[in-house]
Amino acid sequence: LTATTVDGCIDSLQKSTRVNFQPHASFTVNPICMNDSLFVNNLSTLGGGTMNYNWNFGDGSTSTAVPAKHKYSTFGDYTVSVTITSDSGCVDTLSKVVHVGKNNAVAFNSLAVCEGNATSFNNTTDSTGSGGVNWIWNFGDNTSTNTYSASHNYTTGGTYSVLLTATTVDGCIDSLRKETRVN
Repeated sequence: LTATTVDGCIDSLQKSTRVNFQPHASFTVNPICMNDSLFVNNLSTLGGGTMNYNWNFGDGSTSTAVPAKHKYSTFGDYTVSVTITSDSGCVDTLSKVVHVGKNNAVAFNSLAVCEGNATSFNNTTDSTGSGGVNWIWNFGDNTSTNTYSASHNYTTGGTYSVLLTATTVDGCIDSLRKETRVN
């Protein structure tokens, strides 16, 4: 600063000022399925110094860990937020939505039948809220079908390992293997 009086007297003063680095919050999240771990890809930056992180996962859970990870036990959309504070007190916040898909607890039953008769497989899976499910039955004799419930004729008696796999539109996969008996 330089000051000049009306009489032409000049005086100056010089002081240093510090401009603190501003943190820039940045992260990515990918859709996950219930009970899978959400791994937050932290891309936050600061020109110098250190940062503290406060994560909020939108379901009442928080963390200060880096890298941040979390498991959701219920499907739906959640807002993940981070508040970053630099060692000089500068703050930045960012929020993003993560989609958590529903896992289906696959369930089915069948009854033992005599050779030559059709075995009925009754799918009892509750897929409510899944947004669409693809079903694949593997009957344990190198044959399969993709219906909700199924009926199958085995050519010979024996015990067969039957696998039902459910894949939701979100890519969440669950399966159940049971034995069925053909007499």
